[in-house]
Amino acid sequence: MMQPRFLLSIRRGALAGCVLASAFAAFAQPPAPGATQAPTVTSPEVRTDRRVTFRVLAPSAQKVELRSPGDIPGVGGRGVAPPQLAKGSDGVWEATFGPLPAGAYRYVFAVDGVIVVDARNPRTSQTNTTVYSLAVVPGSDIFDTRNVPHGAVAAVHYNSSALGGIRRMHVYTPPGYETSRDRYPVLYLLHGAGDVDESWSSVGREGFILDNLIAASKAKPMIVVMPAGHVNGAGAPVGAASPAP
Repeated sequence: MMQPRFLLSIRRGALAGCVLASAFAAFAQPPAPGATQAPTVTSPEVRTDRRVTFRVLAPSAQKVELRSPGDIPGVGGRGVAPPQLAKGSDGVWEATFGPLPAGAYRYVFAVDGVIVVDARNPRTSQTNTTVYSLAVVPGSDIFDTRNVPHGAVAAVHYNSSALGGIRRMHVYTPPGYETSRDRYPVLYLLHGAGDVDESWSSVGREGFILDNLIAASKAKPMIVVMPAGHVNGAGAPVGAASPAP
């Protein structure tokens, strides 16, 4: 006799539930006897004295370097050998720098020559060709994240008829903009040669700077438009035809 469809669905659902339960149970099992737990890695560790420790777990690596596009004093730059991290007995490599001036610093690790971002750090900053991890050292009344009214920074996508694809820009709006009927001055802010429209907000901390200046009555509330200044790399319009080689 044919089974009603809803009964078949229930049985199939129960079977799927058993499979999922088994999978979750397998993940929840404690480590096998003799297995070692991977160490917990904190990176970057920014201390109150503005010294910063960078760490990466790479137990099989032979050499780990810290690289930066010149943001961190003494790290990177022409003719300067990148500093080496020291390996601990637990397979964690680390190096401490500073005290560093208050600021935002981009960096990556070179693990046996392979460039990787810091997997323990969710903060990143784009350039037109790559992505860096980002360490923020507080201590500035200008760009620290302070207890003041905050505006918003939005990634805005729009169609470019000139380039035949979707472009991105970042736009800062001041505190209270959403409910205000005021007219605001507009500042167009173009990034440096190797950066992108996102760079002003991440490593440049433009939003926090304007929040602090407006709160201190040192700047008028304004809109800041940060366009993409490249038509290739990260700035290439999405959906546009690839340029001829």
